[in-house]
Amino acid sequence: MRRLAILTVVGLAVTAGVAIHVATSSAGWHILSETAINTKKLCRDGLTYTWASGQTDVKPPTSRPIGEPRWVGPVDLLIQSGDSTLPQDGSSWESQPMAGADLFTAAYAPVKNSTTSPASWYPYSHQGVVPFRDPLTPVSETVRIDTQPNGNDASEVFLPVDSCFLFGPTDIAPGDASNTVNLAGGSVVVALLSTSSFNAANAQATSARFGQTGTEAAPTASAKVDVNGDGRNDLRLTFAVSETGLDCTSSEAELSATDPASKKTFYERGTVTPVPC
Repeated sequence: MRRLAILTVVGLAVTAGVAIHVATSSAGWHILSETAINTKKLCRDGLTYTWASGQTDVKPPTSRPIGEPRWVGPVDLLIQSGDSTLPQDGSSWESQPMAGADLFTAAYAPVKNSTTSPASWYPYSHQGVVPFRDPLTPVSETVRIDTQPNGNDASEVFLPVDSCFLFGPTDIAPGDASNTVNLAGGSVVVALLSTSSFNAANAQATSARFGQTGTEAAPTASAKVDVNGDGRNDLRLTFAVSETGLDCTSSEAELSATDPASKKTFYERGTVTPVPC
């Protein structure tokens, strides 16, 4: 497969063979020649995207033509995180941590990019979700998206982190503005909140973990109730504090759970105030 490159198409003409790094748009098509990525939603805790290949100005047939490749892949979608002040070049990002990744094989599933003139069609596509292992900080952090199809080189796009939640925010010790966690024993309640686009009540309670890294304590109890009074049911979880790994040095804690739609594990973070300390 040819070398891939990704660029923004908002307000720019598409020029084959030229890649442009952008840091002003967190969504939209980033394309070059026959390959495209649409970062449909990029939030502090993950992103959704469409990857597409095989650019044509003519609408492809709905079913795979005889003789066409049966697959495109495997394709690695790699996402790093870093300070928004980092120069947008590969060498500056070599040692930056991985925020998340996806490995997939593209199906024959034509998609249309209407932002080009004429519109571009891509017969091979894949829709995916990439949760971030540690939620990122909006504005001050940026992600680098890099694709590596079949192990070949690829270019990258740099995008700012939005303040939205792809999944749902947490409320540690609901009703307590300081998010107090009593290290002397007992339990702590953590709510995974629903949003207009995410139903936290559908998340499997048994998949949840809470603690210093979001991998420690399993819930001792759970309930589907409206915790914050917005008319949506949330997931209310109870954890044994002794199993969370939190101590007097802890200022934040993480909750992990399995997304019921994508079946992937996602992480949310909240501040905590340990007592007595």
